[in-house]
Amino acid sequence: MGKLTQIYEELKEEVNRGLAPASKQMNMQSTRDLQQAPKTLAWRNMAVKEAEKLSNDCARKIILDIYCSILPLDSDFVTGNQGLMKSDIDSFLTSKGMNATEYLKSCYEKTNAPLLEFIIRSCDNIRKQFMEDANEKWKDAQLNNIDIPPPRANPDSEDIEHQLVDVKRDMEYEDFIQSLKKKTVNKIVSSVSKVISDRKDIEDMKFKPSVKPEMDSTVTIVIEHIHEKMWKDNIKLTPEQNEEIIGLAIRESTLNHIDLCFKQPDSELIPFRSKIRFSKGVLVTEATIRALSANAASVKKKEPRDLTLETVRSIGLISDIITEVGSRFDKYYNESAAQSSIKKVSRDDVTNKYFVDWFFKVGDWAGIDPKQFPFEEITCGDDFYVFGYFDNNKIEGIIRIDYYDDSYVISFFAVNKRYQSQGIGQYLLQFVLDHFDDKKIVLYVYKDNESAIHIYKKYGFKITGVDKGRGYDPESPHYIMIKDAHE
Repeated sequence: MGKLTQIYEELKEEVNRGLAPASKQMNMQSTRDLQQAPKTLAWRNMAVKEAEKLSNDCARKIILDIYCSILPLDSDFVTGNQGLMKSDIDSFLTSKGMNATEYLKSCYEKTNAPLLEFIIRSCDNIRKQFMEDANEKWKDAQLNNIDIPPPRANPDSEDIEHQLVDVKRDMEYEDFIQSLKKKTVNKIVSSVSKVISDRKDIEDMKFKPSVKPEMDSTVTIVIEHIHEKMWKDNIKLTPEQNEEIIGLAIRESTLNHIDLCFKQPDSELIPFRSKIRFSKGVLVTEATIRALSANAASVKKKEPRDLTLETVRSIGLISDIITEVGSRFDKYYNESAAQSSIKKVSRDDVTNKYFVDWFFKVGDWAGIDPKQFPFEEITCGDDFYVFGYFDNNKIEGIIRIDYYDDSYVISFFAVNKRYQSQGIGQYLLQFVLDHFDDKKIVLYVYKDNESAIHIYKKYGFKITGVDKGRGYDPESPHYIMIKDAHE
């Protein structure tokens, strides 16, 4: 401001003295420069914001391309519903509190994948080129003393599209898309097939040792959660709504597979299940479920209509790969991803050194001599089931369900200390509640185990009495807790 004031004072003095200002041309040029400085700064700020937005829009387009390329839905549906696809990606990023650029950088930090570095650099180069062009336009405008409109970036321009096409045509990018598509398609379509073919077996399981409940998958978690919500609200799902739910489950699962591939937080099965259970998914939200409920007729409480493979084929969403469902669908499953499941426990599962080492250090079994323990009590029998939570083929949690007096009784329940407070116990409990809900479920818990009592109450169990002398500590009383059928 001091320099500008000085120039103004000198010009004023010249004018007052009647002198021609030509002798002060350099000072007048400086004045014009200073007068233009605020405009230059404002222009540059607008250009920077537009450039950053352009870079982020390009990153978003890449994420959208990955999503649309691997989504196991009919290509005509994906192409014809780009608005929905873009909305899915917007919800995906919003759920993380990130923009597209931040997400790609987070993925790169977790994986150090050269492909991600290439994508991020390509988007940044587009940003830099826009800034260079904007600066040149401003300089030309100043030189010619003309006004120009504020800088505007168009991510849909032909030039930008060509640059993004170059990224998508990169051999490494194409190989990545094909690899991820193969894994995602096979996994999700396999899950959809199991939902269709195994639903009746699971519902009728009861105590038939020959029937084995399938492990959860992201698809089945979404479908079962929504069905449970509808059933509790007395909603009978129409065939069209069942079709819509399958499509929703596929989209939610595909987004999760992207996260899993890039090693993002909460992308594995247990945290995914927790988010869906509380309707906090990317697409599966309370608002989504309310919308489904609003479009359904309220009728007498009844289980949703069984789906058939033909019903799914008729949706027009799942591509013709559905006809190829078979044993090959496990072939391309991501071997490096954390694999976990719940399945029936065999004697080999509970007599190996790994299980014995941790099992006899927890709960009522702490200190018991394994040589004296009846291992047949923790493997499936004719009138009870034993399920284990397996992580990389090692059993980390175990639960037994007995059939007694027209009730199901959880007779024991244990989780490896190293895995406690990670949701595995609740995951096992929810599995039992999902598959054994046609009769009341009874369990016993130490009266002073307040944390466990709190959890059981959260899952609908109620204290109904006190039982003394249970387990290996006959001096310690237990609460009897019961959850009624279909509650």
